[in-house]
Amino acid sequence: MIRSKYLAVVGLLVQSFIVQAIVAPNDLRRDLIEKLRIETDNRKKVDLMNEISYSYFDSNDTIANSYADSAARLSKKIGYQAGLKYAVLLQGIGFYGRAIYDSAFFKFRESQEIEDESSLEMDLYASALIGECLTVLAKYDSAEIVFDKMLAKAKTTNSHWLPRAYLGFARISLRKWENNRALLFLDSARSLIPDSTQDFRNMELLTLYGEAQSNLLKLDESHQAFEQMCSIAESFNDNYFRIKCMLRQADFFYDRGNYPEALENIRDALEITKVYNYPAQQVQILYQAGMIYFQLTDFDLALDYYFKALALSESIGLDAETANILIGIAWVFKEERKLDLALDFAGRSMEINERIGSKYGVAYVHNTQGLIYFLQKKFPQAIGQFRLALALRTEINYARGIVATLYNEALVFEELGENERALKQLLQAIELVTPLNNALSFSNYYQQIAKLLIKLGRFDEAENFLEKATRMGDRSASRLSLRASYLLYSQLHEAKGDFKSALTYRKQYEVLTDSIFSDKSSAKIAVLQATYNLKQKENEIAALKNQRQMHEDLLLLQNAEIRDQKLQIYVAVFFLAIVSVFVAIMIHLYRKLSHVQKSLALANSQLKEANLTVLEANNTLERKVNDRTSQLRAAYAELDTFFYRSSHDFRRPLTTLMGLADVAKITVKDEQAIELFKMVRVTAENLDKMLYKLQSISDIGAMELSYKNVIVRDLVENCLEKHAQEIEDLGVDVILNVQVEGAITTYPVLVSIIMDNLIENALNFSSRSEPYVKVNAYLKGDSLVIEVEDNGHGIPDDHKMNIFAMYFKATEKSKGNGLGLYIVSKAAEKLSATVRVETAYDKGSRFIVEIPDCVDSGQAVSA
Repeated sequence: MIRSKYLAVVGLLVQSFIVQAIVAPNDLRRDLIEKLRIETDNRKKVDLMNEISYSYFDSNDTIANSYADSAARLSKKIGYQAGLKYAVLLQGIGFYGRAIYDSAFFKFRESQEIEDESSLEMDLYASALIGECLTVLAKYDSAEIVFDKMLAKAKTTNSHWLPRAYLGFARISLRKWENNRALLFLDSARSLIPDSTQDFRNMELLTLYGEAQSNLLKLDESHQAFEQMCSIAESFNDNYFRIKCMLRQADFFYDRGNYPEALENIRDALEITKVYNYPAQQVQILYQAGMIYFQLTDFDLALDYYFKALALSESIGLDAETANILIGIAWVFKEERKLDLALDFAGRSMEINERIGSKYGVAYVHNTQGLIYFLQKKFPQAIGQFRLALALRTEINYARGIVATLYNEALVFEELGENERALKQLLQAIELVTPLNNALSFSNYYQQIAKLLIKLGRFDEAENFLEKATRMGDRSASRLSLRASYLLYSQLHEAKGDFKSALTYRKQYEVLTDSIFSDKSSAKIAVLQATYNLKQKENEIAALKNQRQMHEDLLLLQNAEIRDQKLQIYVAVFFLAIVSVFVAIMIHLYRKLSHVQKSLALANSQLKEANLTVLEANNTLERKVNDRTSQLRAAYAELDTFFYRSSHDFRRPLTTLMGLADVAKITVKDEQAIELFKMVRVTAENLDKMLYKLQSISDIGAMELSYKNVIVRDLVENCLEKHAQEIEDLGVDVILNVQVEGAITTYPVLVSIIMDNLIENALNFSSRSEPYVKVNAYLKGDSLVIEVEDNGHGIPDDHKMNIFAMYFKATEKSKGNGLGLYIVSKAAEKLSATVRVETAYDKGSRFIVEIPDCVDSGQAVSA
């Protein structure tokens, strides 16, 4: 019975998109909900709740998560492992859909750890989702490891998840601009996916094919793949791929300069987000809107969309997308001639691209920095950046990028008066631009070559290239291109001394200019109308989201009321049961004691007065204790509120002060003033750290422990990342040795607090000569042991007993505030952990924290 139900669940995963394409989602849900209402078998209830949850993920994540949570609770209660495994997986999908990738990752891992007699297919699906999480977060090496393991398991069973692994590898390859490698994986996937439109994987396959062929300039094949994908997406009514199609159409019109149509597709994509909103895709929509307004030279609107996209992208950890948005902002500032700001944003993009290993992104930044230096008249630096970009773009075979860089380099040579060298660059670019098959691109390049030939006095060659430019302009139906050709013809004949012909072409140029500007006015009106429509749709979407939130809040309130009513019923029944037992006991005692009642009457009479006196004293004492307790609780509550508000009130001006210091670095030119602002920022940061530590002390006392699965290596690396700048400034060598494989169970916030303060303490007291910090983590029995060692000053013997006291400093040279080790001891106490130190004065210290009950004793591995 369990096996058949489990296979039914897996079958749902494979066929869910087909089912939703054939049966109207609302009808399907109503049918499932009605079945759930009348079902009495608990296992069947779990299966139905899981199916309902899955069906809601494309329209209402809140309801979907609610059903998944209910299925998980019921599965645990009845010991139904297959149902629990799927429910936890669905909880992970809920987090993934809201772009909460860390929580999604842990849920997918948790699902894999739930054992079932036939769990391979579900585990493979979870592996695919884990790989996709890591890919979205630009952790490509980790993602490839996951897909490698998934591929090995899938091959042994000939699983239908095998092509999903190939698609995962292809997606990673495309992000790294390894297009030919991506095509090999896509060919492998295509051979395993049925040639049927009734298969969701076909849409994903065609999308990735289209991207790879576009990158390789095989534009016809790319267009055909996207057209086929969009056709399937419409028949499936799948919102995710429908938005992809609209963004693709926006790209198509964007490349051809038809910005009103591009904006209309962006508007249509926003329309779908009324019922389906995946934050990662929302970033793409906002970013593309910014690109369009940049081309329309509406830089304010472009920055508005770029910064909205940036805030969302950074909040969900999309490094690759964040890098692209930052370079887009740099281009806006470049066009506005805010060149220092442009370089700053380009530098931020470079840091991210280098960290995630994106050669495509690094080359893009080099090319942008080259253009900024060109505008600053720093020509040697510009050439240097273009050479770096050209080398990388050649390495990854990015033809469009190679042509653009050669063209930009030619502009520098022309500005330096090296026209022959510039001409050579452009002729080389012409050879590479041939595969683009873009008449407008040819026309622009031919015109630039003709311009240089006119300067060099090679008039016949210039006229030949102008004729080619005119033909290509006619093919592209671009009047702007024809207008530029007329102007160059005029300049050519003027240089030859044929002023009559020059005047004829000048008149043609002016007539066409008047016509273009008249049409441009109409186009501008169309753009403004599209902009108005876009803003209007954004407002409608915001209002619908608010309305949806109200409905969701009402649903949650109703659920809470139902739970409260159930609780009241349970309490009432329990109370009645106790009263019934109590009455029975009292009757029994009454009967047994009735024969001694007369003998006790006199004693009762004598004790009555004494009892009244004692009762009055007890009541008086109890009132005093209650009054004192209420006063003390009120005082503690008032103190907590005061501390919380005060810390936030202090941090707000500190944050503003740090922001002003950063702005000053860009705007202030006086070196002494800049140095003063640096000192102001350092002081503000120290005060902010002090407030954070004080707040941590309060939080530790108030926390209620909620244990979760934790990847120890990720936790340690996150703590080190927080101190990355200080580690770099001090030149500290960090030696990391994490011997814990897989997840452990503990309270991650407190462990992070312990790690953070121990690492900060080690950095504060690190040696000035060849400093290092060693971080070891391993399992000892069922306990997690964390060691943090430094080679700093060490602790004198007479101070060892006091190092965990609040505000204690062993030396006046200490850079800390005397709270770090106190916070470590409080957090360890909360976890029932032990903290000890091994130290020798002037040789360094090692702090050892042992946290118990982190793994099942049967699974513990001795250190």
